[in-house]
Amino acid sequence: MLAPPRYGQRTAVSSWILILGVLTGGCRCIGQSLPPLDGPGLTCSADTPVVDINTSVSIRAWALTRDGAALSYSWTADAGRIVGTGREVQWDFSGVPSSPQPRRATVSVTGPPKIQTSCTVRVIAVEGRRGGLAPTRTYLVRGRAGERQGYGLYSYFLLGSKPEGEARVRCLLAIRALLSAFVDVENQKDLPPATLNITHLPIEVIQPPDPTPEWLLDHYDYAKAQALLHVLPDDLTDGPYIISTLQPLSSYAQPPDRYLFQDLSTVPTQPADLISWWIREFIHQSAQERFWEANTGERMVLKIRTTIAVLAIGLPEVQKSIAGWVSWRH
Repeated sequence: MLAPPRYGQRTAVSSWILILGVLTGGCRCIGQSLPPLDGPGLTCSADTPVVDINTSVSIRAWALTRDGAALSYSWTADAGRIVGTGREVQWDFSGVPSSPQPRRATVSVTGPPKIQTSCTVRVIAVEGRRGGLAPTRTYLVRGRAGERQGYGLYSYFLLGSKPEGEARVRCLLAIRALLSAFVDVENQKDLPPATLNITHLPIEVIQPPDPTPEWLLDHYDYAKAQALLHVLPDDLTDGPYIISTLQPLSSYAQPPDRYLFQDLSTVPTQPADLISWWIREFIHQSAQERFWEANTGERMVLKIRTTIAVLAIGLPEVQKSIAGWVSWRH
């Protein structure tokens, strides 16, 4: 997967016209817009939610201030050591014993008067990278059994109609990002289902080994996708949409009590790696959150919005629409 823009590269940041058009409907969006604080909106993430012991991982903070004030970043960790200073540092796990419980690194951000806030990154350090809410993918093949029970999070890549022109390009980019970021569930049989975030793609026939984005789109099962979208209260006829639920979407006769809704139907197709970067951040945040606890969906939405806002500084059209790009619905 392509790397995100580095801090200080203004040209790269200004090209990332980020994600997710506004979709309104009967659902009430739970959560808040980015806070209009004197201090910064803050989120943080790691390059990967699960690492091998005796290795290191990059962790970074994304801070958004009202007036662009200069900020100071201070990192601490409950295991291992922090190497470096500033927004992005290395978290070294040398000598840290393997554990299924997440380790925590906290960044404290300070600045001019009234600016003081903090954020915590959670990473699981284990031998052989086992554990965590690992990103996996599978296929809903027409005529075969549907979703299995027991996964940690159920996500779905859904299209309301067959894409043409630029919409087809957008779908191919999104599928390519999913293939790159999510491991086939058949290669994760040694992990308990409860530790997996599994993304489903409906297809008409059994896929070949290593299917291409073009093959998957040409054999996409639009009827199945439309049936799944019909569970939701909005008139969803475009896409791609990514829906994340705590139980299989097909098991709901009514809209789920809580679900994460992401509308990629207006994501620009340039730069071509934009969708991959967004999916990468979704993986990091969903792996860190405990979805069965109160308010975690709302918290994750605010974290993703903050990251998008930081990347989109200088793009007024993005700033005006940020609250509608991703939502935790009730």
